[in-house]
Amino acid sequence: MAEIDYSGSKTCKGKAYISVFNFSNEFVDLESFQSDFLKDKYDGGFGAVIFVDYKESPVGPYQEVMFIPGKYNVGGESRYVATKCYVSTPDAVDMNEDGYFGPKEVGTFHWTTVGENTMHLSVHKGNTRVLTVEIGIWNAFSLPASSSIITFPFMQILKNDERLLWKYSANSSMSLARLSSVQVRPAYFPDIAKESPIVTLCLDNFELNFEPDNV
Repeated sequence: MAEIDYSGSKTCKGKAYISVFNFSNEFVDLESFQSDFLKDKYDGGFGAVIFVDYKESPVGPYQEVMFIPGKYNVGGESRYVATKCYVSTPDAVDMNEDGYFGPKEVGTFHWTTVGENTMHLSVHKGNTRVLTVEIGIWNAFSLPASSSIITFPFMQILKNDERLLWKYSANSSMSLARLSSVQVRPAYFPDIAKESPIVTLCLDNFELNFEPDNV
């Protein structure tokens, strides 16, 4: 297992795809895999599914798919919370044990790029396919993006239901993209196949620096 120093800030680098949704309260209640602790704390806002290929992280390279229903109000702080995540390495789960985002399970990731404009990803849990997506990228449109322009206040709910707030800074280049060919096994991941994203973005060559905000 990786030896991790949890003091101070951490840096991750890689490529990410973010699909933004406006999930209904019914979808969040029935399909978001939210814990009983969170059920009466949902505070609306946009949701997202994030697909990340980390080239560098405190535990080395890994891949991740993260589902965020929206914001939850815990202790007077309304922030985004992830309720379902898969990662490609056990070390990424070990990092989560100390509160680094999550909750996380290990899956097998098949991430391929077709030409310059299409990403194909499938995630399996054992022999079961969790989800398959295809994302097309519009490379003709690319702009610099940073956390000073796009903010995403995040909160981790630890195993004892305590909250852990995060502060971060990030920079990347951003392109428009399109989420298509979505297949989901609803017993393992929220059924986003029946939802339509508002927008999908490709964040290329991102650098994310983050640290706990209340420890």
